[in-house]
Amino acid sequence: MQTRDVVICEPVRTAIGGYGEVLKSLTAAELGVSALTGLLCRTGVDPSVIDGVILVHCYPTPDAPAIGRVVALDSGLPVSVGGQQVDRRLRLRPAGGHQRGHAGRAPATSSRPTAPSR
Repeated sequence: MQTRDVVICEPVRTAIGGYGEVLKSLTAAELGVSALTGLLCRTGVDPSVIDGVILVHCYPTPDAPAIGRVVALDSGLPVSVGGQQVDRRLRLRPAGGHQRGHAGRAPATSSRPTAPSR
C-alpha cells in the first residue's frame, strides 16, 4: 500500500443562528461556499492542488443533494475536485477525529493532497 499526504488546512465553521432568524435567507450551500472561499483566501492554497473537499456536520438539501460537491464547484474549484459530506452529530470521538480518519482513508485519485473543510 502506497502512503500519501493528507492535508487538513484548518477547521472552519459557518455562523450559527436560530431557526428562521438572521441567516434564514442563506442556503446551507451558500454558507459552505463562504467558509471554503474564506479558507482559500486565508491559507493561500492553490485550488489546482486540491483533490477533494469534505464537509462535516451538514445535511444535503434538495438544492444541493451532494452538498460537498456543490460547495466545491460554487467556490470556484476545478471540476476535477471531488466533494462529499460526512454527518457525525453523535460525538463518539473528539471533534474532528472521525473526519481526519475519513480523509486519510479516502481513495487517492491523484498524488495531490485532500483538503477537507469543516
